[in-house]
Amino acid sequence: MMDQPSGEQIREAVKERYAAAARQVLDRQSASCCSDASCCGSKPRIYDLDQLKEVPETAALASLGCGNPTLLAELKEGETVLDLGSGGGIDVLLSARRVGPTGKAYGLDMTDEMLDLARENARKAGVTNVEFLKGQIESIPLPDESVDVIISNCVINLSADKDAVLREAHRVLKPGGRFAVADIVVHGDPLPEPIQKMMALWAGCIAGALTEQDYRSKLASAGFREIDFQVLKVYDLEDVPEDVSRHAPEGMSLPDSTRVTSSFIRAIKAGRVEEAGESRLIKIVQRPSAGTAGSSGGGCCGSTASATLSRGEVPVSSCCGETVKSYFREVASEWDSLRKSYFTEEVRDAAMARAVLTADSVVADVGTGTGFMLTALAPMVKMAYGFDNSAEMLEVAKRNLAGVPNVELRVSEGNCLPLADGSLDATFANMYLHHTPDPAAAIAELARVLKRGGRLVITDLDRHDHEWMHEEMADLWLGFDRCQVEEWFRAAGLSDVKVECTGSNCCGTSDRGDEASISVFVASGTRA
Repeated sequence: MMDQPSGEQIREAVKERYAAAARQVLDRQSASCCSDASCCGSKPRIYDLDQLKEVPETAALASLGCGNPTLLAELKEGETVLDLGSGGGIDVLLSARRVGPTGKAYGLDMTDEMLDLARENARKAGVTNVEFLKGQIESIPLPDESVDVIISNCVINLSADKDAVLREAHRVLKPGGRFAVADIVVHGDPLPEPIQKMMALWAGCIAGALTEQDYRSKLASAGFREIDFQVLKVYDLEDVPEDVSRHAPEGMSLPDSTRVTSSFIRAIKAGRVEEAGESRLIKIVQRPSAGTAGSSGGGCCGSTASATLSRGEVPVSSCCGETVKSYFREVASEWDSLRKSYFTEEVRDAAMARAVLTADSVVADVGTGTGFMLTALAPMVKMAYGFDNSAEMLEVAKRNLAGVPNVELRVSEGNCLPLADGSLDATFANMYLHHTPDPAAAIAELARVLKRGGRLVITDLDRHDHEWMHEEMADLWLGFDRCQVEEWFRAAGLSDVKVECTGSNCCGTSDRGDEASISVFVASGTRA
């Protein structure tokens, strides 16, 4: 029977693996998470091309992470950020550009080869507001309350003393500071003991992974609050690289009740948060053009199209976004009854019929609410994710979906999903679009996460004139013109686009003055 490896043995195994990775980069022999392989196997690219252009090729090649924490951290000008286990420096360099010349980005690593590589990458990139420190993440060589944000990329799971890592992270963060890391997390039952004891798998970032429950507990014990987990990818043993898997005992497999994932983890250090700059306000732009806001006539049914938003001009945390959150916070316990007047089983069936689903499909429902869509999707697919920015609605969804093993519910904004490019077979958004400040951006994000051939399916309301729904239901949009929706789908790179109503009233609203007069459309498209 194998003995549990000591902390020093684990540290040396990890150090040797990452030193070898740095040497391979210098020899131009490495495959990384920015290509088709990673420390945890094959997966889609986690850095977009624009980000990769900001750093030297050797920084990208040395990346052995499982996510992109720079997307999660929401860095601001003038902040100080620390990357735990910074490797070749890709996340440090990207962070340094975002905090600007008045900010600072630290990278901490215990491997001389990686530190040398990272410093050379900083020189090549011409980035001067960085500093790479040698040390262990269990003992961070920085003063108390000296850092605004801590990031990390598939490193904390490698530590044999994660409690020490999280205590140190809490110590060096300022009050209100943010913890935003990508890491390997186990959902369900813990990893079998033989896997936990395997040194090669530990250095390969699987065996040391905590369960979500343990991770939450350790973060809370360290003093963190507002803890949130968002799954990026679900792994199996086939994802383990060959140089690691050859050490596995023959026939070893993960139990059905255990899922190994790459996840984003967020938390806050309690305390006063310094306000940085002015609050961001919503900016709705109406542009008269054919088939868009202000046009007279045109629409798919001869109606005037809805107002459009210029992508990028509406922040997620806008005043309207907070109004929507407040509304759903208040109605969460009643929503299952309220939604029946316009989101029926008939509409749900029409949406599901547009997606070609199989037992191996992985799907997401954005604006999932209390889980009405997921209830029907889950039995048909391998994995179903539900995203909503209302924690209160998701609490109801958790109760509705209790005992459904292949559903993952996460608090998330719809225009910034914690999913890799090309990772899903289908995405759904049902009665969600009229509650998002920037519908075009939301559609583009839903398309981004689709595989080639994947399907986006949206149901929502045709354009109507019931102004009371702005106030009473927090609707940001009084429905949409179907031609405008079709344009948004095509702009997001989707083909085979169809936008059709799901009932008999297919050309706008009737003369009646209630919500029953509003027709519902279903829109679908395929990622080319």
